[in-house]
Amino acid sequence: LEAGLGRTSSPKLLQSLFGGSVVNQIIDKAGRRLSERVEPFFVISIEVKNKASVMDGLAQFVEGETLDGDNKYNFEGEYVEATKRCCISRLPPVLILHLKRFEFDFDLMKKMKLYDHCEFPPSIDMAPYTVRYLERQEKLLGEAEGPSPADEEDGDCVYELAGVLVHTGTSDSGHYYSFIRERRAAQPGAHPWLHFNDTLVEPFDSSEIGKNCFGGVEPVVSWDVDTNKPVQRTQVKPHSAYMLFYEKVSAHAQSREGAPEAVPRGEGRDGARDQPMAEAEAGAEAEGGDSE
Repeated sequence: LEAGLGRTSSPKLLQSLFGGSVVNQIIDKAGRRLSERVEPFFVISIEVKNKASVMDGLAQFVEGETLDGDNKYNFEGEYVEATKRCCISRLPPVLILHLKRFEFDFDLMKKMKLYDHCEFPPSIDMAPYTVRYLERQEKLLGEAEGPSPADEEDGDCVYELAGVLVHTGTSDSGHYYSFIRERRAAQPGAHPWLHFNDTLVEPFDSSEIGKNCFGGVEPVVSWDVDTNKPVQRTQVKPHSAYMLFYEKVSAHAQSREGAPEAVPRGEGRDGARDQPMAEAEAGAEAEGGDSE
């Protein structure tokens, strides 16, 4: 896709929509930055194993690792205790969170899918995971002034859920489909959701996102041959969110200001489908195919 865009009038389209950057830091006990390396990203991968929510995964993402004992950091020939961490230095207009639903089990020597229940919110404030916020907190804590009040720029870190890519199946086979929020709704303030599954496109009730996307287990009723009656049991849900698409609130507001008041659902002014998130998620489906 990137190579194809390079031959168009918008070669940096993916970077402008989904591109951000993280900074890898090594900090000593005194707060000195011993090393910093900035890296670009399109997707942030979040752990879901034993995590109640995506927020727990994000907290772990910036928590950092202590370098001590035999693992001390070599700084200019001297081994010092330090913390190694990764935090966000620049946020994109559209934030993609990849939920790590697959892992390799070295005991069984096979790839496994994680069916853990992991929730995600309809809106998310990414400020606490940025280098600006973390360094401000550390400075104020060092001065014994307590937690910092909200910074004006922190308000530019709020995102709203715009799309969910779901994987259903196992680690060996499966299928992808999407739930996408229509940002150009006919009625002001109304943001209906749509379900995209191959050729099927239908309205979707957003109150069902948890049931359809959080994973975990669900009750089922089956016939028990021993007791000769139906019994209730639980089984893992084969479907769970695999990628989350969050749109920055400020970018969303700007896009609404320049948009026409009424656009037919699913079409732009030229008659083409007006679902940028659908195109992005369709690209993810094309990359993964119908199996994981």
